[in-house]
Amino acid sequence: PNSPFGADIMTGVEASGMTDYRNGNRTVTLRNSKRDWEVQARLVVAADGVESRVGRWAGLQTHASPHDMETSAQVTVSGVDVDPHRFSLYYTSEFAPEGYSWVFPKRNRTANVGLGISGDCTSSKRPTGYLDDFLGRYYPGAAVVSRTIGGIPCTGGLDKTVADGVMVAGDAAHMANPITGGGIVNALIAGKCAGETAADTFHNCESKTVERNLIRYSKRCEDRFGKMNRRCYRIKEAILNFKDADFNAIAAEIIKLPVSKRTPIRVLSAA
Repeated sequence: PNSPFGADIMTGVEASGMTDYRNGNRTVTLRNSKRDWEVQARLVVAADGVESRVGRWAGLQTHASPHDMETSAQVTVSGVDVDPHRFSLYYTSEFAPEGYSWVFPKRNRTANVGLGISGDCTSSKRPTGYLDDFLGRYYPGAAVVSRTIGGIPCTGGLDKTVADGVMVAGDAAHMANPITGGGIVNALIAGKCAGETAADTFHNCESKTVERNLIRYSKRCEDRFGKMNRRCYRIKEAILNFKDADFNAIAAEIIKLPVSKRTPIRVLSAA
């Protein structure tokens, strides 16, 4: 590396292939607009997002079924009157079947407005169609500044997140909370766990980054959020059967509580 800190950041570069684990290394093929080249890596951290190719190259099952893939759409809008100190969530089959819509205020009368729905619900209408309907109902005069679409695997986590010379993290490892679809915090925790595991492995002079020497990464993630994610997956499956009337009844119970007591546990208890 050319960096004095021991690492290089390369932009505009993609990994286009990876060999099997041989002689304690993986050979990764990199590509930019001008050339292809190969690097030898004792350890690869696959943080390449949904449907991770690197994970598949390592022989891990990273596929998510349509049922467990939340499809999402979001726009940044301007010229809207929103309370800058409050975000809003909408649970309704009209605009977000088997999911929810959100409004996150920004500044200067702008907001991020979006939704995520189960892949099971996209045959009759795409997420962008539901989002357009939502905007037409609540923000008909808003100017759309930008659009984003994507998928969030909400499986509760991969069965395996390590292989010889590879650790998988973030969306590549399906680490998002299955109820909310939020994955940034867990991805950051996983990155820290991956770094600690790599440091431990090299510091202990374990010459081979084989799976058995990396399994501590999986255990660290399991202790931090893995068990919770699998529990949340079971809750998600139950919530999918809720009707709009059920959500309204839950909201009616929650609104009776003081704000300080409106915790996730209380919400689930009301459900």
